[in-house]
Amino acid sequence: MVVLDRPKTHPEINKFRRDSLVAAALRVVAAEGIENTTVAKICEAAGVSRGLANHYFQSKEELLLIAFQKLLDDLGDVTRQAAQEHGSPTRKLFAIIHAIFRSEFFNSTARAAYLCFWTASLSNPQFARVNRANYAQYHSSVARLFEKSAKQRSVDINGRTAAIGLIGMIDGLWVDLSIGVDDFTPDDAIAACRDYVVHKLLISKDDADLSRIGGPASDRIVKAKIR
Repeated sequence: MVVLDRPKTHPEINKFRRDSLVAAALRVVAAEGIENTTVAKICEAAGVSRGLANHYFQSKEELLLIAFQKLLDDLGDVTRQAAQEHGSPTRKLFAIIHAIFRSEFFNSTARAAYLCFWTASLSNPQFARVNRANYAQYHSSVARLFEKSAKQRSVDINGRTAAIGLIGMIDGLWVDLSIGVDDFTPDDAIAACRDYVVHKLLISKDDADLSRIGGPASDRIVKAKIR
């Protein structure tokens, strides 16, 4: 667990306290679910008073909404950083897949909290709005990578539907791994998603882009901000 530097200025102190409450909210949601999460439990997990939570957040709902957005932002940071480490659009797609299943974001707290918020989005309009906005950007980015890679390879595909297929695979495998319903590993999930990309883009087995996503750059664990 990373020990944060003790804040010194007033703005730093405020940010530190807010961030601590958001991180605690995610831990409580992951452990107990959204319905059983209370401000009192979040404050206890953060080691602060109820009054401090009320000072920074108007309600439990506001705090949880910010926590959900933080969770999505962290996942976005992980995938963007992974993609930026590679030049070709095909390698970027492989790097995103690798990061989703292999970075420190794929930990028990993040997985459990994400599933709770994901489920709650079915009935909570605010969570649904945040989730839709995140997925719209996610789908658009992956679709563009498919289109760029297909153009380089002179392959005729629909980038939008290719992205829908890949993200659907990732989500399904992510859920299965999170709840432990199937006997496979993150590496198996990565291989399955890579196979999908290979099939859609008609990549030959001797293509340079098929070399393993690894080495000093992409094997480096991206530090997620959730603890």
